[in-house]
Formats: sequence, structure tokens, C-alpha cells
Amino acid sequence: MCRFVRTYNQTTFRKEVPVSTQMIAKPEAGSSVIDCDAQPFLKEGWRIEDHQKSGSLTWDPGKAGLHLSDAQRDGRAIVGTKLLQELSRTTRFHAMNANVLDFLLSHPHLIPGEWRNGAKGQRIVSVYFWGTIYRDPNNRFCVPCFFWEVGLPERGHCQLDSYFGISSPAAILIA
Repeated sequence: MCRFVRTYNQTTFRKEVPVSTQMIAKPEAGSSVIDCDAQPFLKEGWRIEDHQKSGSLTWDPGKAGLHLSDAQRDGRAIVGTKLLQELSRTTRFHAMNANVLDFLLSHPHLIPGEWRNGAKGQRIVSVYFWGTIYRDPNNRFCVPCFFWEVGLPERGHCQLDSYFGISSPAAILIA
């Protein structure tokens, strides 16, 4: 299973994220616009391997969702490289990129409740933003995420060769 790794301490993240990224949007649902074409936050020594640009996104929690592959259900898990291929082929929804992650970490009060607590008894450990893939300083491909620590979301990542199960959904934009 995927073991997420804290990429950045949230307090440090907020201090080091460029002002332009912190000010992507007004911190209100329905009127917040996220520039999903901009370069997302990039930690020193990391590179962006793939970043699916998707224009301007007005943040609407009603159009945001969590997706699990059939291979992530019923106690099963899927390796990240296969999950990325599966997510890339679908036309039913769009995987959110790291710009949305940056926005939500800057405005955690706008994170949907289902993303905090799960739905139908499902325990959410971390939420992944498959629209951006990074390469870490050790040349490994990673997908960015946030996970909950003491009631606050923390930035993290998981390597693509890890397995992703029921507690690791993808953040998606529902068409």
C-alpha cells in the first residue's frame, strides 16, 4: 500500500509558496477561481514531469469528487502506474492537478467534508491529485496529495510504484 511521505510542513509551505500561488483565488466557495494552467508549487530539487493544464476553475465543492478505481475496492489495491493510465483514459471526469491542491492547502476550510471524513464508512487517509506528476530528487515519479494530521491537511506525495487502496482516492472534477 502507498505510504505517503510528508513533502512539506504546512507552516513552512504557507511561508514559502509564492504570493501569486497563495492568492490564486478569493477564499470563498463559488467565487474562487483557480488558475490550473499556472506552475504549481515546486519544492527545491523536484521537477514537474507532467502537468495537465485545465484553464481556470471556479471552485465548486458540488462539482468536486473522489474517485476509486474498481481495482481499489473490496480490500484490493492498484499500482500507481496502472491507476494513472486508467485515469488518463477516462472521459467521465477530469483528475485535478496540483494547483487545486495548492489552493485547498491555502484554504482548508473549503475542503469538502467528505474529503475529510470519507463517505459510507470509508476512511480517507489521503487525497491524490493525479493531474500533476512530479519527479523527486532521487528521480522517482510521485503523485502529490494531502493527508490529515491532527485535524489539518498536510502536503505529501506517494511514489507511482506504490499501491493505492480504498483510503487513497483521486480528486476529480465531475463534468
